Amino acid sequence: LEQLLWGYSDPEHQLTEINAYVDQQGILFVPKVGYFKTSLQNVFVKLKKEADSSPPYRIYHEDQALDFQLEKPTFIEGTSFEILQYNNPILYHLFDPERRADKVAIEDVTRQKGHHLKPALSLIQKYLPTYYQWLEKSIRRFVLFDNPEVWSFAALEAYGTAFFSVQEENELLFFIEDILHQCAHNIFFMVTLNRAEIFVIDSQQNMSTVSSDSNHPSIYGAFHGLFTMVNINSCFEVLIDEQIFSGKEEHELRGRFSSNMKRWKKGLSDFNLPEIYTEKGWNLYSMLNKVCEEIYQRKQELIEQYDTSDQPYIFNYTAFEARYPLAKENQLEKDKI
Repeated sequence: LEQLLWGYSDPEHQLTEINAYVDQQGILFVPKVGYFKTSLQNVFVKLKKEADSSPPYRIYHEDQALDFQLEKPTFIEGTSFEILQYNNPILYHLFDPERRADKVAIEDVTRQKGHHLKPALSLIQKYLPTYYQWLEKSIRRFVLFDNPEVWSFAALEAYGTAFFSVQEENELLFFIEDILHQCAHNIFFMVTLNRAEIFVIDSQQNMSTVSSDSNHPSIYGAFHGLFTMVNINSCFEVLIDEQIFSGKEEHELRGRFSSNMKRWKKGLSDFNLPEIYTEKGWNLYSMLNKVCEEIYQRKQELIEQYDTSDQPYIFNYTAFEARYPLAKENQLEKDKI
């Protein structure tokens, strides 16, 4: 606990010495301070502030001073959002333990794909400014990891952090959607902290108890998805209207939007259950449903242009392009002129 809170302490009242843990990567991580890289692994040490040192810290193990390199936290330029550079034992339990969370790759994928975060955030800030303000108030950190068997996620236990499962083919549109998606989970955790204000039933029960068309592990978890979709699809509609993208990116945007809108409409249909809500909860559901109907009405032709019934939960552009080749779509557009 000392190690987690130390960096957030007022410097005038900060402890001059704490017990800290060096993980199996040889890293001692202190939030807001950085990554102390050492030659030891899986040991407890003493971390001390010493003003005459540069940097002003020393690490001791069994009374012996250790050599180390301090790598400061990395932030997305022009923002307050940190990008985690290395996996951390504190996060291991959030990944599926059967996938060896300690082996989840973070460093390489962050280095190769992290540059997409800034333009993705810039577009969200420009075209969904209210949502971006929510991000600034609720999100501290992004974690990019490489494990195709673990989906992107957010967790109340790591509130303020969004975890993105990034694969080689993922580019800018993936990051826009995942920021809108996973960060919305974080926002909604706080909106629904008191679930009794939303539901009159036990929202942790399986969705199948109230809807024969859904088997989500929990009503609450499925309802989360309705909120994430209002942000994703509202932003995608604006990006389409503003003609921000062209070529492959525009094609992918249209496919993602079509798939998401159909899933959102289906999810809202499953939740048209007035008897499970409080008045506040029903008003929230009704607002989400109204926004979906309005977007669907405005973009019905585009949405129904594509059959996305074969799409997996995580949108697969390769499969979409195979079914609706970009070259063919470009030719059809030329023929209309």
